[in-house]
Amino acid sequence: MGLSFVNPHGFRFFIVSGTIAILMLSLVKSIVDVLPHNDILRFSIINGLGFIIFISSIWISRNISDAKQLWFVNGFSISGAVLIVYSMSVEIRGAVHEMIMPFFHIIEISAVIYIANRLIKYSDQERWTELQRFPTTNTNSFTS
Repeated sequence: MGLSFVNPHGFRFFIVSGTIAILMLSLVKSIVDVLPHNDILRFSIINGLGFIIFISSIWISRNISDAKQLWFVNGFSISGAVLIVYSMSVEIRGAVHEMIMPFFHIIEISAVIYIANRLIKYSDQERWTELQRFPTTNTNSFTS
C-alpha cells in the first residue's frame, strides 16, 4: 500500500510532516525571542535557518528512496519554507528594506535554482550509470 496523501497511512505521515514544520517554527521563534529586539538580526536568523533547513533537506533527500523517510525529510523541507515565509513577518523599515532586501531574495532564489539544477544533473548521471549496468541483448540485429 502506497503512502499517498489519500491513503490513511500516507495522511498520518502528512500530519507528522506538518507537525515537524510547526515544531521547527516554534523552536526558531523561541530562540529568536531570547535575542535582543533587532529586526535585521531576527530576520537574518529566521530566514537563514529556514534557508539552511530547506536546502539541507533537499540535498539529503537526493539519496532517499524509502517513502517513509521521504515524508520525514519533506517535513523539514516544509519547515524551511515556512520559516522563510515567517521571516517576512519581521518588519524591516527604511533603506535596508527598499534597497537590500530585493537583492537578498534574488540571491536566495538563485541559490535554490543552482542547487536544484545540480541535484537534477546528479540524479540524471546516477540514473544513466544505473542504466548502463543492464546487459544489452539485441536479438533483432541484422548482421551479415
